[in-house]
Amino acid sequence: MSTSRRVAIPASELSLFFSRSGGPGGQNVNKVETKVTVVFDYIRSLALSTEEKARLGAHPRVLAVLDADGNIAVTCQEHRTQALNREGAISKLHTLLESALRRQRKRVATRKTFSSERKRLEGKRVRKTTKSGRRKFGFDRE
Repeated sequence: MSTSRRVAIPASELSLFFSRSGGPGGQNVNKVETKVTVVFDYIRSLALSTEEKARLGAHPRVLAVLDADGNIAVTCQEHRTQALNREGAISKLHTLLESALRRQRKRVATRKTFSSERKRLEGKRVRKTTKSGRRKFGFDRE
């Protein structure tokens, strides 16, 4: 069963780092630090259970954003202001955590129907006759 809960990470467990951002910014681009990086140490987090930490550690999207210390680091530099980038980075982190913590449904194996198998074989038979009609005759080939 798919259970998802709203991930509530305390602000004390998040570290924010600011740096100069590339992209638009006009005269401020070289002097204002608008790029925001949110770092979350999920291994030491008290908000997550051991099972959730294990699931995060195995998720490919989480593995892609781990830094050298094993922390989740999400960056945002899409906006011109630091405040909007801070909101954007935290939003990206929450989206990532929610998608990684969502349990995948078990796949239920299905069987092909008699009708679908018959249609597939009939289609193959029609295709065979179409292609066999394209062969050149007159050679000693089978």
